[in-house]
Amino acid sequence: MKLTDRQINLFREQGYVTVENFLTEEERASALDGFFHFFSPAFNDFVANGRTNSTPQQAIFPWDHSGLNHINTHPDLIDAAERILGTREIRLCEGALGMKYAGEDYGGFLYHIDYGNNTLGPIPEPDDFMHIQCLYLLDDVEPGMGPIMMVPSGKTEKHAVPITVPGGSVCLYSIFTLHSPSPWTIDKGHRPAMWANFCRKDRPWDGGR
Repeated sequence: MKLTDRQINLFREQGYVTVENFLTEEERASALDGFFHFFSPAFNDFVANGRTNSTPQQAIFPWDHSGLNHINTHPDLIDAAERILGTREIRLCEGALGMKYAGEDYGGFLYHIDYGNNTLGPIPEPDDFMHIQCLYLLDDVEPGMGPIMMVPSGKTEKHAVPITVPGGSVCLYSIFTLHSPSPWTIDKGHRPAMWANFCRKDRPWDGGR
């Protein structure tokens, strides 16, 4: 699903934009097939296996699976990154998987930004959109399932918005956008996620989650 100009502008205004049902159902199903095989099983399988993960646990791109690799380099995601960054000279700086399960302790709120400066140069201004994080949520995220909380630009933590979306959605956000995980409060379910990070070629990735 190609992002509209309005969605690109919303990203710039509030520091993030959520696009529901970004993936087709076929793309989502294929990515989940690879996710459960290479990284972490579905909730019922995880519980049946004594809450242990016996998959290869390969977390980082590339994977030996076309469904996973495709969405990490999705043409419409790259198109959005090029339009936000203002150039076609971009890098894919990160591709990683993450999973959370009901019944596991992941802690509480921890608001943070994803910028980490490891250079001697000046820290860029917060509206310098030179790095974009793209968070895929591959299955439905409902209230109580530890949704990511996003704080719109210029707002405080009390204005944080939970990213509760249908599976196959994506949230694009600036590395300067304040955000946090939230507690998992229901007794079942899982939250499989993928991060893809894009930056300009002249601004290499210098920090992360």
